[in-house]
Amino acid sequence: MKQAAAGKFPLSLIESLLNLLFPPKCPVCKAIVEHKGDFCENCLKKLSKVRFLKTMSKDVRQIVSVAPYEGGVRELIIDIKFNKRKEKASSARNLLNEYDSAIPAYPKGIQAVYVPISKKRLRERGFNQVELIFKDWLKMRNIEVLGALVRIKDTKPQFKLSPKERKANIDGAFEVLGDARGKDILLLDDIFTTGATVYECAKTLKEHGANDIFVLTLSSNK
Repeated sequence: MKQAAAGKFPLSLIESLLNLLFPPKCPVCKAIVEHKGDFCENCLKKLSKVRFLKTMSKDVRQIVSVAPYEGGVRELIIDIKFNKRKEKASSARNLLNEYDSAIPAYPKGIQAVYVPISKKRLRERGFNQVELIFKDWLKMRNIEVLGALVRIKDTKPQFKLSPKERKANIDGAFEVLGDARGKDILLLDDIFTTGATVYECAKTLKEHGANDIFVLTLSSNK
């Protein structure tokens, strides 16, 4: 058996020691859990409610949301997006994995597109939270990522605006760089509220020849 180099310890041992000193806790109720990023059983039951939402756009075939945008899920998204708590994305990924069986099967060959953030926001935040949340789940589902969409307009945060202002704010904000022609697209976002952002993304993709567009969001307040 190969021995660890002097002065080095196996990662599992270090992780065990850290868990002993600083037990991992449920991000909602703070109960002690087995692994970092896990939700406790009680909170998981309360949090997830996979739903099919009504689409208000001819460009979107289906919208699915994994959990309501409230309580622990709301706090989680705020922490990741606005407090730059990148490590909290593991809890969001666990939520997706836990309820994968309730998320529908998508057409064979479908490709994923993350709702993009602007270059300015990417520099400030250091990451696109949508990619952090969904990348492992996409690998599990064997869905390839299509880097087709970019944000060309630095928009105001949508949560501060009325539905009418949101639509105007996001109008013309996206551009297709890759080849979307004839492809089924799974459009991914962290939260669905009025739908202005995903509808604008879908419209832009459709204008460039995309086939059916499905939307999957971690949360929704609908």
